[in-house]
Amino acid sequence: MALQDEQTWFNQNRPYLVSKYSGQYVVVLNQAVQGAFPTFQAAYHAAVQRFGVGGGFLIKQVLSVEPTHYI
Repeated sequence: MALQDEQTWFNQNRPYLVSKYSGQYVVVLNQAVQGAFPTFQAAYHAAVQRFGVGGGFLIKQVLSVEPTHYI
């Protein structure tokens, strides 16, 4: 599954994800939440241990609105 597919699934399921995992970092793989963690570092560490560095997983913080970053 392509990373873009995981992102699309995350966006389509954001309302459900917010209701269940608000503020947490989720690991998404195969269009499913594989785990939820309090920090990005914890999510990354767990995902790498389980799926490897090239595992193709997505880590996103679950927020009701995607933050905007200005550069």
